[in-house]
Amino acid sequence: MEAEPSEMWMRLARSSKPSERELREALLKEPVPPDVRPDLWLKHSGAFRVSKRGVYAELLNSPERSQGEHAQIELDIGRSGVHDEEQQSSLRRVLRAYSTYRTSTGYVQGQNFIAAGLLRALPEEEAFWMLVVVVDKYLPEHFTHAMAGSFIDCRVLAELLARRLPDVSNHLAELDVSV
Repeated sequence: MEAEPSEMWMRLARSSKPSERELREALLKEPVPPDVRPDLWLKHSGAFRVSKRGVYAELLNSPERSQGEHAQIELDIGRSGVHDEEQQSSLRRVLRAYSTYRTSTGYVQGQNFIAAGLLRALPEEEAFWMLVVVVDKYLPEHFTHAMAGSFIDCRVLAELLARRLPDVSNHLAELDVSV
């Protein structure tokens, strides 16, 4: 049986938008209780602000945006670590809705892992809106066809390895392994 969230976390969850400072102080005292995580994540990420009533339901009834996109989603569902059929169906709906919602890029491999993780903690529609925020706000340029954000992050990681862990960096270079 899970313990009740503390008064501190209940107050932060009821807040329309807790400050970074309040969240940091609370996290130093105790972890976020599972019961309040969805509200805090949705409020603090901005997913509540971008969500629009009825849009997710409309997206679920939309046809495939580009030929083969649903087939790629099906392949990636099997690679996502989700084995329960009901959870796979939720993941499928979230990814198909996202592919229709974000017409500029649609579905891009790797989004399945983020969506699967979100579905472990959030109801389906909230997981969809959180995916929108994560991809658009926190990982811009990572899930585009050029993947510029991913390449930049890899170069930063390689530079950090070279500076902070030169032995590891050299060993990877000897093995001809790219970060």
